[in-house]
Amino acid sequence: MSGEEWGLVLTFVLACISAAFFLVLRFEGKGRPFGPSSRRWAFAVAGAAGAVSTLLALGLAVLGHYMPSALVGLGIVGPSTLCLDRIRDGKEDHPSILGSAATLWLVWLMRQVEEAMAVDKAEWCEDRVNPEWLDDELILAAHSYHDFVRERLPPDECEHHRIQVIVADAEERLHVARLIDSHAPREAIAEALRSPRLAGQAWYERNLDDLTRLGNRLQFDARRDVRHLLMVAYNARLYRLRPYHPPRWAAVPRMPATAATQHTARSEARATAPVHSASPAAIRQGALRDAQDADLAQYWRPGR
Repeated sequence: MSGEEWGLVLTFVLACISAAFFLVLRFEGKGRPFGPSSRRWAFAVAGAAGAVSTLLALGLAVLGHYMPSALVGLGIVGPSTLCLDRIRDGKEDHPSILGSAATLWLVWLMRQVEEAMAVDKAEWCEDRVNPEWLDDELILAAHSYHDFVRERLPPDECEHHRIQVIVADAEERLHVARLIDSHAPREAIAEALRSPRLAGQAWYERNLDDLTRLGNRLQFDARRDVRHLLMVAYNARLYRLRPYHPPRWAAVPRMPATAATQHTARSEARATAPVHSASPAAIRQGALRDAQDADLAQYWRPGR
């Protein structure tokens, strides 16, 4: 190939690299343009922008007879227009009809990238919130994710994203859900819903007549809080955050409060009876219960 042909190839390659760089810069803090679902559209944007930049540079070079410098210079700088929207954030912009028509193809490709990025983010977050988790498992996962994010983000960013508030809201909702599961009096549930963190949720109090629906909604909103925390981690590029795996004891269903009271009474009655050696299964079950209560005591502080 001649020197000019090599120049075209070099310009196209550099333009694609430049387009990919500015594409990542454009979506900084919003997601991954080269994620599992979005990478094919991101490569299409980079290739299209590189091709257009190369053709424009070639046309300018032919007109100006400055092939080497104009070709490479415009080819590399041209893709920086992918980042113009980020530079103009907060400013009013009224594009012309001609400009909109000329960039229609690029707008369509960029929309595909954004939609695929949203899919990647949703799947990443859903993979880290098991829909079958019990309340204990969910709150332990929230604290695990919170600790991971807090250790890797500056304090001002943690304060900005209110990650501590997110976890506290999830705790408060799950506290009320546990009251419902334990068949607590309706007055106690209503009092818990008047806590500062839940007082603004009028929907909860309006559904006190249907406690099953209320409990399901509280658990759903708590899972939403955990997903919100995961979105903060995703936008901060903390992609190394692994799905949480609860300890084995967390999967043991906890006894409702009313049943626990009866169980305690029976245990006290048995304490006066002759002592018999416990079976290995009973010993293991008791150890799991003790571990469950000890670990939850570290995290479960409703009303913080």
